Amino acid sequence: MNVLAMVVVTFFLSRSQIRQVAPDYDDGHFLLLILGGVLNIVFLGAMLRRRMWGYVGLWVVAIAAVALNIAAGMQVAKAVSSLIGLVVLYWVLQIGGERSGWSRLK
Repeated sequence: MNVLAMVVVTFFLSRSQIRQVAPDYDDGHFLLLILGGVLNIVFLGAMLRRRMWGYVGLWVVAIAAVALNIAAGMQVAKAVSSLIGLVVLYWVLQIGGERSGWSRLK
C-alpha cells in the first residue's frame, strides 16, 4: 500500500510531464484520478482485511478510470489494459478450491 501511496503522490507532482503526453487532461481529470488512487489505497486495505467490498471497490474505480481516460483521448486498448491486474487478482483469488482466497472474503 505504501507503493500505491507513492504512486498517487508522484502522479500529483508530475502533472506537467503527463500533460505533455496527454494534453487533454485538465485539472479535473487529475483530481479524479488522484481521488481514485486514494480510494484504491482504502480498498486494498479492505482486501487485506478480507472484505469483499474492497475487491468490488477496486473494480468500480478501475472502470471509472478507464472511462475517464478514454474520455480524455487515451487509446481504448491502452486504457482497457489497466484492467489486467484486476483480472489476475480475480484468478489468484480462485486458486485453492475450498480454501481459496475468494471463499475467505466476507
